[in-house]
Amino acid sequence: MGQRGPECGRDWQPWDMTAGRQAEGSGTDPASARLPSRVAKLLSALFYGTCSFLLVLVNKALLTTYR
Repeated sequence: MGQRGPECGRDWQPWDMTAGRQAEGSGTDPASARLPSRVAKLLSALFYGTCSFLLVLVNKALLTTYR
């Protein structure tokens, strides 16, 4: 069995991240728990794609000059 958490009466495990949120999140606004908008998803996808492409270019340049 795990240790007892101070916020709840059930057994607490170190990897259990929901025990602290029950006490903290009781009065939070449900709008703040919304999923990211389409614009945020699109921007993150573009950022990921740009970083991946630049990494390929740097890798190609390094491997081409390395002998």
